[in-house]
Amino acid sequence: LNFERLTIYIIQLLEPLLNSIIQYAKETRYRGKPLSKDPLIRQKLAEMAIELEVGRMIQLQAMWMVSKGLVPSTESGISKIFSTEFQLRLVNSAMQILGSYGQLQEGSNLAPFNGKIERAYRPAYLGPIGGGTSEVIRNIIATRGLQLPKAY
Repeated sequence: LNFERLTIYIIQLLEPLLNSIIQYAKETRYRGKPLSKDPLIRQKLAEMAIELEVGRMIQLQAMWMVSKGLVPSTESGISKIFSTEFQLRLVNSAMQILGSYGQLQEGSNLAPFNGKIERAYRPAYLGPIGGGTSEVIRNIIATRGLQLPKAY
């Protein structure tokens, strides 16, 4: 399970998704101005970019451990929790930025990036459950990584 939890969501799935949202904010105009000029949208995009980099570093650390023959028990759990919970925050932010258009599915001529947000939104809620729920993984991190006593 330690290796199963070591996902590459951040690099392969979430980074291109964030880049698409940023490009959308630059190109889409609302009341004569690009969405990227809105301070709230700028702040949300900046927060997501920061989290993306944090997630990338967490994953690279765990992958480095694997390359050295180490078992990334705690690190893979941290990576799994961060990746899946970041994915939820990212798709929710995307839905807020895109508004109703974010709900449009692939094939709709009005769907931004051909429905990529809608396709990412629905399965994002499965991430914190699959491969061990976030609560179970947090307990593993507490006992193995922080050497805290088991909670009963």
